Amino acid sequence: MLRRIYLTLTIISFVSFAFLSNAAIAAQKRTELSASDVIKPQELLKMLSGNPHDRPLVLQVGFSLLYESGHVDGAIHAGPAMRPDGIRKLRAAVKKVPKNRMIVIYCGCCPWPECPNIRPAYELLHHLGFKDVKTLYIPINFDKDWIKKGYPIMKGSKPGPH
Repeated sequence: MLRRIYLTLTIISFVSFAFLSNAAIAAQKRTELSASDVIKPQELLKMLSGNPHDRPLVLQVGFSLLYESGHVDGAIHAGPAMRPDGIRKLRAAVKKVPKNRMIVIYCGCCPWPECPNIRPAYELLHHLGFKDVKTLYIPINFDKDWIKKGYPIMKGSKPGPH
């Protein structure tokens, strides 16, 4: 009896290990963002304070609660890109946007390497044919890396101009 239990636990462990290994491999196959795909907060602020016709479209691709509690001034909530409904919302947000317009996406829910929303949003926008997509580098989270630094925000669910 003990032998069967040990064998069963061994099989379960092996299957679990194989599953987790496949998940890790899949995660590594995600789009790796290069330095040219990333924009720092100071760079975005400079762009947003410039000529209104040259401003990028800023999309928050994270959770609505995060957006409502404070978001980049003028950003539009495009839904959490890790979810199918977020992908649909992102598609709708860019439906009429020219493919050559600069788009800056950000989330800010968690530390940069762990963000579940940035890469799916980036991949979708490239798949849709957008040529100039940047990801806002938020190392820890939006509160620490944007709000607490005194950068301008808007609160609530009303999107800014675009």
